[in-house]
Amino acid sequence: SDDQFYRMQEQTSCKSANVIICLAENDRCMLQRLTEDEHSNKSANETKRIHILHPPLRGDIWLLANADSTSYYDHHLPLDARLAMEKFASHSSSQKRMFITCMSRFSPEKSPHHFVKLLHELGGVEFLRSRSLIPIMCGARSVEAYAQKVVDDIQSLCSGSAEGEADWPCVIINHHLGPRELAAVFSHTVLNVHPCLYDAYGMTMVESAAFGVPSVVNGGGKVGAASLLGEGEGCIAVNLGQIIDETGSCETQSIDTIRESLQENSTSLDRTATVARTRALGWDESACCQGLLDIIQREQY
Repeated sequence: SDDQFYRMQEQTSCKSANVIICLAENDRCMLQRLTEDEHSNKSANETKRIHILHPPLRGDIWLLANADSTSYYDHHLPLDARLAMEKFASHSSSQKRMFITCMSRFSPEKSPHHFVKLLHELGGVEFLRSRSLIPIMCGARSVEAYAQKVVDDIQSLCSGSAEGEADWPCVIINHHLGPRELAAVFSHTVLNVHPCLYDAYGMTMVESAAFGVPSVVNGGGKVGAASLLGEGEGCIAVNLGQIIDETGSCETQSIDTIRESLQENSTSLDRTATVARTRALGWDESACCQGLLDIIQREQY
């Protein structure tokens, strides 16, 4: 089968490599298994060392995140997002950031439906109204039937909860955003959600972090960027796989953690945002190159 063929090729490549570099702890464990011969008597100390090296924050995002003022790129805010923010800004007395974002391709493996489930478990439209939060989903529609189901579900969630009550806005953007659009959206975002259960990296987490926006992420080393930002330090690591288990019940601890972080004047979210921004901006192209050199030098001796 194709799977068997590719596995054999990966195993051959790993065994012959002088240095192996990957993006996430989950990948390192998988690659370690590929390099080990089940009949080998090698001790754990003799097995091939596999290094994790995170990709750097893009230079254009770094520059935008370090700008003295964000107002000059605010006009790049997508029109639907700007209209929603202007229309419902009166619901918030002091809150400057109103968006809760999901920057994910509309495909099953990226799991943007987890974002909708998360909003439902947080309390649905009543929760969004009470916190003055506008959900934004942004990504290419690679699987049309799936994408439409996700869009229908979040629009249903945001519909008026009482007769005669206006629908709460949700913004759907059916393409990936450029650097200035990302900067404009993230400068008005309070929390980002990275919805998939596994991701080799997850660059949008680092990009949002550069603007002081923490991400909710599936914990346990399943998403590469979470180890750069720090699970429980620069991102909110929860068990996304059990937000709704097979019986339909809610994993309350994860939901409570997220709900508490979104309370008005949450100091825990402020601390997480500060750590996230520092670590994202600190891992630039120069730092990444130095990290690669360090790995090569260690392997030479």
